[in-house]
Amino acid sequence: MFDAAVSPAVTEDEAALATAFLKCVVRLIRAQDSHGSWEGKPDAELLGDFIIAKEQRCAIPIRTLEA
Repeated sequence: MFDAAVSPAVTEDEAALATAFLKCVVRLIRAQDSHGSWEGKPDAELLGDFIIAKEQRCAIPIRTLEA
């Protein structure tokens, strides 16, 4: 049966993490962890620093090089 406690966003995240691309990215991140500090972290937490919301992206200032 459908669990009301699980939001649609959670299932979308799980589906995204199941893609071959993100699995490969997680493997590459974990391969760089020579000290084992990320060993116990879930994949979503490892990728969290690289994923931002649209509002956060719009708040990033864009600087241009002026001649």
